Amino acid sequence: MIKKAIASLYNFLIHTVFDRWISPYVIIFFIHFFPSGVNLYSVLTVFYSGSGILKKHKIKKKSNVIDEFDIYVSGFNDIKEINIIMRGKSTDFFSNDIDYNLPTFCVNFNKIDKINPNVIYITADNGYYQRMMDKIISPLILIGNGNIKSDSCNLDSSDSAVFKKNQSCLLTVNYSGYRFYIPGALNKSTGSGVLTIIGLSKIAEKINIYGWDFYMDDFVYKKSYIDLLLYFTKPIGSRKSILGYTFYKIINCNYIYRMSTDNRFHIKSFFSNLEEKHKKLFDGMGKIIYK
Repeated sequence: MIKKAIASLYNFLIHTVFDRWISPYVIIFFIHFFPSGVNLYSVLTVFYSGSGILKKHKIKKKSNVIDEFDIYVSGFNDIKEINIIMRGKSTDFFSNDIDYNLPTFCVNFNKIDKINPNVIYITADNGYYQRMMDKIISPLILIGNGNIKSDSCNLDSSDSAVFKKNQSCLLTVNYSGYRFYIPGALNKSTGSGVLTIIGLSKIAEKINIYGWDFYMDDFVYKKSYIDLLLYFTKPIGSRKSILGYTFYKIINCNYIYRMSTDNRFHIKSFFSNLEEKHKKLFDGMGKIIYK
């Protein structure tokens, strides 16, 4: 009885008090005043929750964000321009801008768009891949990362001009070296969106990205600085670990910000038109992630 009570108290302190109530606010305090302090605090968060961005896991910043990854591509044609569509609510705002005559990659979608034959489905999450396979969603690409292999893609060379005939399609993305921000699979650190953009950058000259909201509820240019800080403390749906998703948002915001400065990437989402007034916040993301 006593052991059960102690275990319940411990779980309450760890998963509720620290994970949900204290840590996200400690992290945004550091983001504002001392971004590198997030790495110091991560020593504690990794110990009690398994989430964090440790100093030893920082990576070397490259002038071209693509060079921070090792990418292997096989079986794809080179393409001048593509679309990548994610599941953010902002996609509705830009729906009239999407040219479905271009090869269009839908990330983690659970249903087929039968109207647009140029749509290709893609994920870096093996769980999503299996569920999409069960629904006979095709053509479907699984991005290899970490221990996830990409050699089980559900493709037919006649599906799209994207693929080379009579060649197996492989797409693998990993961080250069062995670095991981959060312990576990790479797709759990970045999500499928980042890995899709990074991987497909090897085959496309121009990439139009729609719906990369990452749980933002409105356009960033409408948000105050405080609003954006509080964004990192909000839960994602019914997910229990607010802390884990705080780091998840930090990583995605870093890549959204960096790609928004590269003319190859055209981001149309709630993160469009990042303003100068928010530069300090997004620069802080880099101090947390890079050496």
